Amino acid sequence: MTAKSKTPRHSFNSFQAQEARLAWTLILPTLLIVFGLVLFPAVFSVWISFHKVGLNNINNVFHAPFVGFENYSKVFSDFAFKYHSYTNMGAAITSIIYSFAATILAVALGLIASLLLNQPFRGRGVLRAIFLFSYIAPIVSVAFVWRWMLDPKPSGVINYVLLNLHLIEQPIAYLAT
Repeated sequence: MTAKSKTPRHSFNSFQAQEARLAWTLILPTLLIVFGLVLFPAVFSVWISFHKVGLNNINNVFHAPFVGFENYSKVFSDFAFKYHSYTNMGAAITSIIYSFAATILAVALGLIASLLLNQPFRGRGVLRAIFLFSYIAPIVSVAFVWRWMLDPKPSGVINYVLLNLHLIEQPIAYLAT
């Protein structure tokens, strides 16, 4: 009979332990952000769906009365939600059809465009630039809006508001070094 070999436990200061601690140290902020921006709102939305929350008790959500599946039964029995005929399919069916059709159409058109733009032809660079403009335009427009808001002159939105509220005496150069 052979003795079972135990894997050696690594000390707290070993290279592997230090590497593991570094990995967790680097991953932890991202995990917290994901939890705060994705997981918590999703779980909270499910929790709210089982409680009677309205505009009258929106500030006291955690003390809202538990109603179980009553909210879901109201939605499924609503006239706008149900399927009635081919011309009046209801919100649920219409949303599902629209989602699938839009996704399939976007993937198909994107695939066709990418296959065509990979073929060598005259003006391919110009056409690629036109396609990429839709990615660049929102970024540039947002940058201009932020520059306008943070403008160090009194005409900058934030400086204008703060000056008129007498919270500051002179404009602040927010983006200055």
